[in-house]
Order: sequence, then structure tokens, then C-alpha cells
Amino acid sequence: MKMSEEKTHNKLPIAFLVAAIFLAVIVILHFKKQDTATNLILNEVVKNARMWRPEFTSWFGKTAPDMTITDISGKKHSLKDYRGKNVILVFWATWCGPCIMEIPHLNALRSKLSEDKLIILAISNEPESLVKKFAVSRKISYNVFSVDSLDMPSPFSDIEYLPSSFFIDPNGIIKLATTGTLNQDDMEAIIRAEK
Repeated sequence: MKMSEEKTHNKLPIAFLVAAIFLAVIVILHFKKQDTATNLILNEVVKNARMWRPEFTSWFGKTAPDMTITDISGKKHSLKDYRGKNVILVFWATWCGPCIMEIPHLNALRSKLSEDKLIILAISNEPESLVKKFAVSRKISYNVFSVDSLDMPSPFSDIEYLPSSFFIDPNGIIKLATTGTLNQDDMEAIIRAEK
């Protein structure tokens, strides 16, 4: 009688151990599936792009170089100050038709997502007086700059086509860079995928 009680008693901790390992495997697989789903979302967004394409792919996953620039109202902005928030850097010009097409989408995004969640920095290398006048006439509701991109660190100094955008996650990592016109749905999908 004593022998069978001892065998049953020894089997009980083994059963708990097996159950704990099984549960741990399920939890790990669940989180791995969530990570894969996040990557698939970004891949799907890129795959479904119609008017834009990924650019500067060698920078994806790297820390965005810090820079400090002054907007057209005289306020200084530093990328490192925006850690904890998503950032979109948009390179554009007043003469660029596709850039002008993006403005209502950026304004709508600015209305939908507050500055505690998203910072939009729109950079033109045109004269400040022209950029200011244009920003007022188009009722641009996000941060606008008149800065020569050649004075910025790479990859921002390497822009060849307009519009071009960099999506930087709250950790300061470049998640995606694009060339071409993005609509609000594309921008939101990219931001969601970055989380």
C-alpha cells in the first residue's frame, strides 16, 4: 500500500511539469503568431501600394539619425524629442502635384491622431516665404519646414523624388520609407503596423 501511494505521489509533480511546459509552449506560439501578424500587416500594406513604393530599404530597422530643424513659425524640432511617438517625415514641394494631393490626407491624419501619438514634419527646400504662404493658403495643420535637405544627415539628405516619407516608430526606428503619394488609409495602416 505504501509503495503505490509513493508512485502516485511521484507522478503528480511530473504531470504538473508537463502541463506547465505545454502551457508555456502555447503562450510562446501565441506571441510569435502576433509578431508574424504585425509583419504581415506591413507587408500587405506594401504589397497593396498603388501610388507609392518602398525606398531606402537598407535603413529599415535602423535608428533614424537625430537632427534639429526649425519650422516656419520659428519652433525647433528634434527627432530625439519625439521618442515615444510615431513620426512621419514628409519631403515635399509647392510645385509638386503629387505632394499637393497628399496634403488633405495629412491634414485628415493630423485631425484624427493627436500630437501625443503622431508628429508630422513636412520639409521643403524652397524659400521660407513661399512655403509659409503656401501652408496658409492650403490650411496645412501639421509642422512645416523650409530646410535644405542637403544639410540633413543621410538618408534624409539622399532624397531624389517627391513626395518621399519616412515612418519612424516610437523607439526612433525607421520602419518604412516611401516614394510617391500616400493616402490617409495607407498612412494609418503603416502606423498601425509599426506598433
